[in-house]
Formats: sequence, C-alpha cells, structure tokens
Amino acid sequence: MPSDPLAGANARYRHGGRRRLAVGAVAGVVLLILIALFGPSRDATRRHFEFIPGAAGPLELMPELSIDQGRDPHHQEPEQFRNLWRPPPEQAFVPDETAGRPVAPPQPIPAPQPLPDAAIVADPDLSLADAVEMRLPQQTSRCFVLERMVRPEYPVGADAPARRLPVVTVEAAFYVDELGRVTASYVIQSNGGPLFDAVVLKAVNAWVFRPVADPTCPPLGFWIRLPVLFHSPYARRAAP
Repeated sequence: MPSDPLAGANARYRHGGRRRLAVGAVAGVVLLILIALFGPSRDATRRHFEFIPGAAGPLELMPELSIDQGRDPHHQEPEQFRNLWRPPPEQAFVPDETAGRPVAPPQPIPAPQPLPDAAIVADPDLSLADAVEMRLPQQTSRCFVLERMVRPEYPVGADAPARRLPVVTVEAAFYVDELGRVTASYVIQSNGGPLFDAVVLKAVNAWVFRPVADPTCPPLGFWIRLPVLFHSPYARRAAP
C-alpha cells in the first residue's frame, strides 16, 4: 500500500523543529549584538523617551507654534505692516508756571431766589393756577409745610415736534434747605427739550416751604422729586 505524502511531510516538519529553534536563537543573539554595537547610545535613548524638566539649552518649539518670526518666508510679517506701530515720542517735562501763585477761590453756584406773587403772575412761563398737571411729590418732609406751589405754563415758543406730542413729561428734582427755600434743582429726564426743562426749573425754584416749629424736627433740608405733565393744546386727540 503506498504511503501517505501528507503524513510524510508532517513527520519531516516535526523532526526539523529543533533545528529551526536553534537557527532562530542564533539570529536573535546576532541581532542583539548588532544593536548594541551600532544602535543609539543609552543617553540618546533616554532623552528620546523620557521628559527631563529644566533641561539645559534653548526652548525648541514646532515651527507652527513658534513665538518668533522664524526663517520660513511664508510665515513672515508683510513688509507694509512692520512699521505701523512706533513708540510714542518722549514727552519733555514742562514745569508748572503757576506753582506758588495764589489760587482764586471757587465761585459759588448762585442759589435760586424766591419770586413774589406779582412776578409769578406777570411771568408767562409760570402760573399759580392748576393749568398743568403735576404729580405731587411723595417724599415731602413732615417738618415743612408747603406755602406756595408754582406751576409751569405750556411754553408758547414750543417747536412743532414738541407740539405734536400729546403729553410732554419733565421730571425734576429740587432741594429745600432748612429754611424752606429751594437752593438747587435739576432735570432728571425729559422728552420735551430745553424749553420745557427751563420753565419747570423756573417753577420749582419759586416754591416756598415753612419749617414746622417742632422740637423733634432736625434742622435739615430734603430733596423732592416731581414729575410734571404738559398736555399739548395743539395735538389732535383721537375720537372716542
């Protein structure tokens, strides 16, 4: 009976295993010897695979992350942009020529003066009647009594844009001193312009208060915030 060729090949492969193992071992030893003789040194291998903080020498960065111009012409700053910034010129010190001279005292801001009733009646911008709506202030003091409240009149010289507004609102603030006189005033907000602001300030500056004779009231003034509403006689009102 003829022999099986596959069985013969397997038998020959098993008998040659020791020889192949010996050849592989010899090749591995030769390879290690070659690496030891011609491969990188120990220090070079250590620098390649280990991170050494604080290593001597300049900082090396990738060209894409470099903080300097580098030598690549494609990454150079254009010539027209190099001289845009220039350091400011040196400022020469100039001594103050006014040193040692007497300084004039600051001039006080003139305080509003209360007007007599006759002057209010004769003024076209002021009125003692209820011609203009005023939302009476809420922050009045119990230590003062309002003796005279002057209302502003709708300005005759109001321009056309202001006249077309159905309501012009001016909110003013003014200060009443310990004697009941208005000594300061200003406009907080307004939609009517300087002319409306002026008549409102003229009116509130003419207000007069009387301090109450109460021993519990300290001799102090107070602020008042007052909204004034001007209803335009020229604006067309929509039909109900």
